[in-house]
Amino acid sequence: MTWSHGANGTFIDSLAAGAYSFSFTDINGCSEEGQVSIGQPSELEGFLFTEPEVEGDDGSIFVTAFGGTPPYSIFLNDEETEPLITGLAGGDYEVRIQDFKLCEVIYTATVESTLSATAISEYATSVFPNPASDVFFIEARSTLRNVSLTDLSGKMVFQEAGPGMPGYNIASLKSGAYILRFELDTGEILFEKLVKL
Repeated sequence: MTWSHGANGTFIDSLAAGAYSFSFTDINGCSEEGQVSIGQPSELEGFLFTEPEVEGDDGSIFVTAFGGTPPYSIFLNDEETEPLITGLAGGDYEVRIQDFKLCEVIYTATVESTLSATAISEYATSVFPNPASDVFFIEARSTLRNVSLTDLSGKMVFQEAGPGMPGYNIASLKSGAYILRFELDTGEILFEKLVKL
């Protein structure tokens, strides 16, 4: 059996993805041709979801990997860890995802540091409607500024410097869960999960 890339035999290995043609002739002189396609996995990617530090060293990062070749290994600042990483202080962390073939992707995850739940309640903030389809509103006793949304990969997809009038328009965003971050004129930073329908 002869292959289009020059190899001979019924078994060949170490092939890159692609199409390979073959031909062979049996003992009776009859010939046959054919083709075999070798696929490859989709690109290795990951989603990172962070929860802020509230009371001190209680932030977390949840890592989900897909594509590539499972199983996956996850590293936080070069130390292997589990998909759910807890006990984190506010700050930036390097998260590396490595698949079975040693392909890898690297992300930077930011764990924010926020007010305690008690302090947040003092401002009587509310986000509505939530879930929202086109527009959402934030009600607070203090003036809002620097409102933003990030998706679960940590990418900022929406930002507005001040109070939305009459609200914050998210009609162009894809459906899913987002992390809403907003700052009060007191300098305090608050977070809320927002679901886009």
